[in-house]
Amino acid sequence: MKKIFTLILLFISINSFASDVFVLTDVPVSSVGENAIDAQTKAVSMGQKEAFNLLLNKIVDVQTPVVFEEELDVTPYVQDVSVSDEKMTSQMYKGNLTVRFKAEPVRQLLIEKGARFLTSLPEPMLLVPVFEDEVQTLVFNRNNPIYAYWMTENPKFNLFQIKNVESSDSKLQEAQKAWEKDSFSAYKNILNELGVSSILVLHIKKTGQLYEVETKVLPQNSAMQAHVKLSVTDDRTSLEKVVKDLVADTFRNMQKKWVYLSTKTASPIEIYHLVTPVSKISELTRIKAKINQFNFAEKVEIKGYKNKLLSVDVAFRGDLDELEKKLKLNQMRIESYGVTDTEMPLFLLTEIDLSSVNAHENTVAENGAETLKSDEIDAAFEKFEYSDGAQNNMDNIEKQSATAHIL
Repeated sequence: MKKIFTLILLFISINSFASDVFVLTDVPVSSVGENAIDAQTKAVSMGQKEAFNLLLNKIVDVQTPVVFEEELDVTPYVQDVSVSDEKMTSQMYKGNLTVRFKAEPVRQLLIEKGARFLTSLPEPMLLVPVFEDEVQTLVFNRNNPIYAYWMTENPKFNLFQIKNVESSDSKLQEAQKAWEKDSFSAYKNILNELGVSSILVLHIKKTGQLYEVETKVLPQNSAMQAHVKLSVTDDRTSLEKVVKDLVADTFRNMQKKWVYLSTKTASPIEIYHLVTPVSKISELTRIKAKINQFNFAEKVEIKGYKNKLLSVDVAFRGDLDELEKKLKLNQMRIESYGVTDTEMPLFLLTEIDLSSVNAHENTVAENGAETLKSDEIDAAFEKFEYSDGAQNNMDNIEKQSATAHIL
């Protein structure tokens, strides 16, 4: 049977990692079976399929739906699965899944299907809810129906991670003063506390039965400006329900514009040549785990080991500043390290905080572990297995990119 997956907007409680389009969290699953293990196995299998459908719903442009002639086996595209909130009986299983997909195989599948798709998510944003009617303008106020809706229902919308000011008098007053100053810098403390760097202004103006909605992102250079303007007439007496529906419509339109802008203006792929120090088996294992987290990359290739440096090539759709931001989310950083044999820039890749790691390695060293010699690292390197296409040849990068992300 032919199955078609399109960009259906599912406003359900699926939170995405802020920077990773290939991770789905809190996917609810349940099943029954002959016993608890059988029920769990069925639930996890169905959950992976559901997560894959949600992934396509989230990242594929509605204008290029993905069509499968028969049911797709999603197992080859799953990197790992974790479960939480498990409940089991003798024949029943319930839980929530976090499914991390392999970025490169998924991208290759979508390229083969001729789909346009996202490779990054909007950064988390602070919500500035502005509700205006004939009498007053309310922003960070409990009587503001937009703010009240957010605090009561804590809605989740595909692609967007929106944070709100907590409902305490001091915080609301601080946020209100920042809005009245009409200065982005006035929000600095609030932005730092919430761990965000941009603002989403959601302005709903009510005049009689006419509602006008407008959004904007601040600062202007913080994200693609997927601004939305709506104008609708609604004669319902329940203001709360009207606001809820308006907000949903607004984010639906923002998502469409975000997908369009992201696929249209996708950056070209750049190859970044990195080296990272490796002198112990524990370091080799840790670097492998770190590299496996690089789902933001188009492709990763381990080149080899020389002079206690592991060489890694990262194909990334973006400039150096963007790569640095992505690496920082993985507790890593890069700095200039010279040039390669072909005069290409070379960067040193290191971990940001090694305090806990060093403490662990010191303990191991005290128990007799020795620093590896070069030939021992080479031997260990031969057994080094990489996921997400890390050993694939990168010569096809440009050919692949030529068919992807083009409107």
